[in-house]
Amino acid sequence: MKLSNKHIILADQALFSGTNFLMTLIIARLLGVSEFGVYAGIVLVIHLLVSGISAWTIQPFQVFYHNKNQDALEYTSFVFLSQLILSLFVVASVVLIAAFFYEFSLWSAAFALGFIFHDFGRKYLLATNEVRKSFILDILVSIGFFVVIAAFYFLANNQLSSLFLYLSLAYIAPFIYTWTVSNMQMLSVSAFKTYLPKHMKEGKWLFMSALTQWWSGNLFVVASGLYLGAAALGALRLAQSLMGVLNIILQSFENYVLPQTAAKLQDGLSLGTNYLVDLTRKAALLFLPILMLSFVFSFQIMEIAGGKDFSEYDYALKGLSILYVFVFVSQPIRMMVRAMLLNQHFFVGYLISLVMALLLSNWLLSEYALMGAIIGLIASQFLLIVYWSVILHYKSVRLWKSFISF
Repeated sequence: MKLSNKHIILADQALFSGTNFLMTLIIARLLGVSEFGVYAGIVLVIHLLVSGISAWTIQPFQVFYHNKNQDALEYTSFVFLSQLILSLFVVASVVLIAAFFYEFSLWSAAFALGFIFHDFGRKYLLATNEVRKSFILDILVSIGFFVVIAAFYFLANNQLSSLFLYLSLAYIAPFIYTWTVSNMQMLSVSAFKTYLPKHMKEGKWLFMSALTQWWSGNLFVVASGLYLGAAALGALRLAQSLMGVLNIILQSFENYVLPQTAAKLQDGLSLGTNYLVDLTRKAALLFLPILMLSFVFSFQIMEIAGGKDFSEYDYALKGLSILYVFVFVSQPIRMMVRAMLLNQHFFVGYLISLVMALLLSNWLLSEYALMGAIIGLIASQFLLIVYWSVILHYKSVRLWKSFISF
């Protein structure tokens, strides 16, 4: 029986989410609390680098790819080459900066390069509707991860620098595969003159959005470490890492649905809106039960993931479960803003959220400790929902009505 694209995407997401979830637990156990905190912090910074690069390359590509008035192969080659140039530039910059922290300079940069290209490869293949190739890519990554982790356990000294060396090796085969299936062609100067201005125009807003989004989402995390100490920060980061599985689900949902929504919007606003609403409803059947289980069994999950020392912070996981209800509600609103190329408002939304976080972080953390950080994150997400909904309302898009009537 031939599987449909939707079934392959679900299988791919189950594989990808499951791999990341298991890897988080294994690495936390292998490294211990303090080094796991450092590892999670470095990964957090790499996510910022991924967002910054994606703003100029793959994010505009997700919307522009379905434009019928362009050479598809030439355009995909431009995006792949742009990603390669920017990624190498970022890695070189990471090496120079990390030279001040000698222990992690080389292998953390290699890990960052692999991480960045895997993220790009998944989004690139999903945007071009090559879902089977995306599945193969994630199979290669998953196999590579478990092989190198086993080798790390038996051969290495459980040092963080050694971990980055082993993890970077897991990305070699996926990189070769992505390069092979990309079908790049030689580009003329005219191709860059055609596509670069489009990406620069939209990318400037997406890039500023990436920076403000990272800070609005992580300001309370950083501040909690300064105010509350390493134990509270470690507990929050572990809870966030566990909920990161849901982040991956949401991101994969966006990677596939956003380009399809943008394509359908070209044929009519109602067609694109109904498509987005229909898939969001179906995603809720998977997403919301997971949040309910995380809330109810937060104590057991934290104890299994990090040990007894973390179980007393189970309220952090409960709070994050509530936060992700708001995150899920904001997802179709966010994608509609992106699909309609309202990138200036996309940026402004995160800027408002960041300003709110700057104004309230001190008071929330001093009054409510770790729970204050979670309250701040929920408030930030609520502001995004309100602002983007108002913008869409003025563009005659009322998603809430579609959810009721469709």
